[in-house]
Amino acid sequence: LHSQLVTTIGVELTPASAAVPLIPKPEKVPVTVNCEKGMYFDAISGTIVYQKDVVVIHPKYKLTCSDELKIILKEKPKSDKSDKSAKPDKNEKSKEKNSEQKSGNTVTPNTKSLARFSGLSKAIATGNVVIRSKDKDGKLINTHSDIATYDGETGIMILRGDKPTVQQGDTIARILSDTGYIKILPNMSVRIEGRHEIKANLNELQNN
Repeated sequence: LHSQLVTTIGVELTPASAAVPLIPKPEKVPVTVNCEKGMYFDAISGTIVYQKDVVVIHPKYKLTCSDELKIILKEKPKSDKSDKSAKPDKNEKSKEKNSEQKSGNTVTPNTKSLARFSGLSKAIATGNVVIRSKDKDGKLINTHSDIATYDGETGIMILRGDKPTVQQGDTIARILSDTGYIKILPNMSVRIEGRHEIKANLNELQNN
């Protein structure tokens, strides 16, 4: 990336040098994320934050939130060899600090202190969270909540706050208690926990 940036700076774009479109790999699940105010990535803790009016487009659902989307990456397990090297003594820490080179306004960090990550641990969306998806039978599902938390290990999403609601066709379920929540399973099936109310079309229920 560094070599590409150095090569690109100062070069006027022409049709021949236009940016190559981003094409997802066939074996990977394509996910698109965009936001209004930008993205922050902490390479030490493995935290990514998208700020303001975030939109996530996934093959199974579309998620929007007005506040932020925080993604916490899962750290790779360390081998015995890396565990030993992960505990430097005071002299080594001093050498690492002195090894940072300053040039003008830039600082080159010691990359040995950076963690290595593999996969998603947790994702948290806040502020007017809306999810549009389909269940296992292809029926449309719309949900609304103040907070949506996704667990990367189980694939389960939990909706809390602002009396979460879930709508499927003419049937609408809404949480009434402060401790209640809506659970969305990996196959997009819905579970409701806690005091709630349901508004349904009786004709639709009788026919299905």
